[in-house]
Amino acid sequence: AQIPPSRLSRDYIEMTIGPLSEEPELTRTLEVYLEHGGNKLATAAALPMHRSSLAYRLEKISQLIGVSLDDPEHRLELWLALRLKRIFDHAARE
Repeated sequence: AQIPPSRLSRDYIEMTIGPLSEEPELTRTLEVYLEHGGNKLATAAALPMHRSSLAYRLEKISQLIGVSLDDPEHRLELWLALRLKRIFDHAARE
């Protein structure tokens, strides 16, 4: 994970997941959802939360960031942005 922070990568993060920056619970929900390959049952069990609560959160996430979480390409972009953010946040703490 030796990706140096750059203006371009930070802009990508902001453009992709910026609206979630003030929503840590939604960010965590999205991370777990993506880690479970978009499997809603597995995500609900991992968090843990009821499936209807998860559905509500995923809909809110989708509306905030303006993409469909059902689209594999969007999920890949979101995963990448979340990973970059995690790498940069970790590097900033060191």
